[in-house]
Amino acid sequence: MVRITVEYLTLLHEITGKRSETVEMAPSSLGDLLGALDRRYGARWQSLIWTRQGERISPHIMVIVNGQLERDLSAPLPDGSTVAITPAVSGG
Repeated sequence: MVRITVEYLTLLHEITGKRSETVEMAPSSLGDLLGALDRRYGARWQSLIWTRQGERISPHIMVIVNGQLERDLSAPLPDGSTVAITPAVSGG
């Protein structure tokens, strides 16, 4: 089992009801983690995280793994990883 700390920023902490949590799961990838969070947080979460086709992370979402922006769903998540998920910030 690996332990992954997930941090939810801005709107996402309103959906989850928490600012962070530790997820324990079999050795996994970013896609596995996001799939587990899909099952936990449902349709509203899914509509924000994924593209309409549900194949890729929405361009409006930033996923930061251990301090690095990550969009590859096959990226491994070693034990002790920190994953921050937030809507992308844009200005105008």
